[in-house]
Amino acid sequence: MTLNRMLTDEEVFAEHRRLLARGEKRFLHRTEFGNLHSYAPDELGFRPDGAPPSDHPNSWVVGVLLLILYLVFILFFAGVGLFPSDDWVLRVTALILVAVMLGCSFRLVAATRREYRAARVRKQRGLPRPGRQGAVALPDVVDGRFGFRR
Repeated sequence: MTLNRMLTDEEVFAEHRRLLARGEKRFLHRTEFGNLHSYAPDELGFRPDGAPPSDHPNSWVVGVLLLILYLVFILFFAGVGLFPSDDWVLRVTALILVAVMLGCSFRLVAATRREYRAARVRKQRGLPRPGRQGAVALPDVVDGRFGFRR
């Protein structure tokens, strides 16, 4: 880490503390380029308490593509469940899979919508995307010791 970047991080820490003292809800994250930035909840996307988790796409476009894939699976399993058959286990299994995929689809729609809105806000404000590393702890000096807090 270069001296210039360390000074920049300290400036971001100071600004973040000032915004928290004013009562704003802010989250410290590394950007996709590795710089430190203080994000408002509407700028983050998928989760208000952290960067997008690793099991979610980092783009709303990928979320839409996954939703299309989920819908194809739902239609397939619904077709299997409705197909005339004497095997009741196959029908029940297909209906359970349809219910699970519908639940996953609703969760994915909510996450994709949140990421789309956050991407639009970041674009308007000229902010970079948050990285996938998660929240950064705030360094503090407590009783002469260097520690961290969230």
